[in-house]
Amino acid sequence: MVIVGSTYAFGYVEPSTYSHVRQLVNAHAKPGGLILDIGCGLAAIAEPLIADGFDYVGIDIDQDSLDQIAARGIQTLRVDGRSLPSAQRDLQKLIDGRPVSAVLMLDYLEHIVDTDGTLASFSGLVAHDPETVWVLSVPNVTHVDVASKLLFGKFDYTLSGLLDHTHVRFFDEAHLVGCMTVHGWNQIGINDYEVRVSDQRFPIDSPEIAEESELARLLRDVAIKANPHAFTQQFVRAFMRDTQSRDAAELSGVDNSNGWIQPILDQPQLSQRQRMLSIIMRTQGSDSRLGGLDEALTCLAGQIDQRFEVLLLVHAADQAQLVQRRASVASLVARYGPAFAEQIRIIDVVGGDRARPLNVGLEHVRGDLVAFLDDDDYVTVDFVSTINEAMFVAPGRIIRTVAAERFNKHIDVPVSFAETTTTVSIQAEPFRYGFNKTFDYLRHYWQNETPIHTFAIPTRAIDTFGWRFDESLTVVEDWHFLMRAASLLGIHDTEVATSIYNRWISTEVATSADIDRSRWHQAQLNVLAQLGQSHVILPLGSPRKIYERTEAWQHSRPVVPVGELARELAQRAPQAVVAKTRRALRPRTRLWALRLWWRNKRSK
Repeated sequence: MVIVGSTYAFGYVEPSTYSHVRQLVNAHAKPGGLILDIGCGLAAIAEPLIADGFDYVGIDIDQDSLDQIAARGIQTLRVDGRSLPSAQRDLQKLIDGRPVSAVLMLDYLEHIVDTDGTLASFSGLVAHDPETVWVLSVPNVTHVDVASKLLFGKFDYTLSGLLDHTHVRFFDEAHLVGCMTVHGWNQIGINDYEVRVSDQRFPIDSPEIAEESELARLLRDVAIKANPHAFTQQFVRAFMRDTQSRDAAELSGVDNSNGWIQPILDQPQLSQRQRMLSIIMRTQGSDSRLGGLDEALTCLAGQIDQRFEVLLLVHAADQAQLVQRRASVASLVARYGPAFAEQIRIIDVVGGDRARPLNVGLEHVRGDLVAFLDDDDYVTVDFVSTINEAMFVAPGRIIRTVAAERFNKHIDVPVSFAETTTTVSIQAEPFRYGFNKTFDYLRHYWQNETPIHTFAIPTRAIDTFGWRFDESLTVVEDWHFLMRAASLLGIHDTEVATSIYNRWISTEVATSADIDRSRWHQAQLNVLAQLGQSHVILPLGSPRKIYERTEAWQHSRPVVPVGELARELAQRAPQAVVAKTRRALRPRTRLWALRLWWRNKRSK
């Protein structure tokens, strides 16, 4: 591409990156001190900061820019950042013991090859003053416009902006914060500048970025859910020296020229993880639930594969109730051997409805996959092993198993040694296998066939998209959670029955049968409305399924004879409307009859 014009002749306007920097400086920097603006360009922010009471110095290598700044009566210093020892001496002479309120690097780091060397050198300038604030502004390479075009093999350098043709380093949030952290600087302020339509939104009719393109809408929809900085144009951050630790290079005793990349290298690979599955189990912990909870925990204690943890969420309405219930649950857990008991973490949950304990549990998971159990759901001995094995077969997908349904009822049994009875549950009907072994996405919009204890979701996906259960739902919260995730991750069917879904023929235990059907149906409609606000990605093979079901539906519709339809219309419609309809149809009927007569005549 041809690059023409003045590249960095920007002025101070509000709102802008400069105004966001100014806000951070005033919020965190001590007043009245020096402001060292390294790589200042034409110093668009100089006058506003001087007006705020700071002593501003513009620092750059370009003498023409410095001359223009000096002509405005602003102090300048020419420094060649490519020669770090020389630059450090010149700046130390400029500071001369004066307090430095802030060091600014606005659109500077992305132009520097040796980022770590530059940060280490300039950090030494203000090492004597722990109150100095460092404010950085760098372009965000993960803006959705850049990401969308990259999917189509486009990386369009421009005169300035996100992909300035002079950039040699590119930053996402983790990279920027990591660069500062390894040199002993803690982030203390965030004031990023967002632009929904960036300078990369061209050509405007390109399908991956066009405002009204369904593909572009899908990409933006996914990006917004996964990337909190999908529309961030510039990261604008403030940092302060961490006085409690030394520079990361000093702490490690090794060369840290690429220290920012170490956290990426340190991330464990999937095959190296020891604890594979986190099981979130919610319980009310009441006396009537402890028997079922004991059975459920016994099922887990007997697992073939012990690579799992249990997050046992004790849910109570208030703190007083929680204390009592927690004690009962803790006593129950203590009966198991220490090996299994150590795999269980009891977590308190106060208030909220059915979804609250699930969300609290998601905040504490450590495994690569998350599964869910209620305190009356029983699992087979291969429940964990089936999920763990499937994770290696289909990493990143939702692992789905199958449940058998058992219908139970409560009966009162006399106690032989006392003048009383006790309530026990017995199986009332044979097992049913009513859930399909394979996941049918279209059918699931009509009826959920994947109970909460029959799917496990990758933890990384939950963290990436920030998925949580909708706490406003008192029912079908698991269906809503599953359908959002299934659209993006897909389903891996194990086709293995690994759990028993207990249903109760009784009014004493709350089940779907006890809930008012109209409220249940309304909850389903609310979920469908929410799901309809985002794009849905259907699995491969869906078009044929849609065709087959539409075809079946068409053939199942009752056929009403035309004569009957006309008589019904005549009975229901006002006479004037019927007459008008007949007059409108009569010429067409005559035309059709004429065409039919002519076609028959030609065929003879």
